[in-house]
Amino acid sequence: MSDNPYESPLEPAVEMRRAPRPSARTLHIAWAVVFAINVALPLLLGLPTANDSGRFGIVAAMVLALLAGFYVCANYRRLAQALVAGGALVGVSQLLPALQIFAGILGMAAAESLGLVIDGNDEVQVTITSAVAGLVVTTVTGGALITAAVALGLLLQVFTNESWWGYPLLKNSGENELLHVERDSSTIDASAPPIR
Repeated sequence: MSDNPYESPLEPAVEMRRAPRPSARTLHIAWAVVFAINVALPLLLGLPTANDSGRFGIVAAMVLALLAGFYVCANYRRLAQALVAGGALVGVSQLLPALQIFAGILGMAAAESLGLVIDGNDEVQVTITSAVAGLVVTTVTGGALITAAVALGLLLQVFTNESWWGYPLLKNSGENELLHVERDSSTIDASAPPIR
């Protein structure tokens, strides 16, 4: 029996259990795995359309996307969870690669509109002939796939039990804590304004 006179005698106090919040290290590893799974099909389809210079641009854009994902994992835990969970779904969608083909078409159209790719006749495929073209095609293609992954991950967070993600979806503190990583309280200066 509790000392609380307002506690219902018929219902015992229920302690809410939440899944442990993933560490930044866990998110980094998960992002690396999801990223590796998701680049397989785009590389298979994209590398044959590029010469050596174009391949350099493709690889450079991939490295930038990988590093951007690591930054998100280190600084925005909730967004990183959405990126990893949605990225896993996008990776599975490679079995029927409509999303990947559509994203590739967007990337090639963007580069073509900038005059960065050679639109060949019936005998020659569209060719990525420069590092800038490879960078543009891969950035637009990857950006479309990453956007789809984040959207799917956020939808998962909205429509699944919030305790699966380690914390409630919305907090009532009035501050924007939805996406930013909570830091160790021993390293935070209490007089500093909150990070926005």
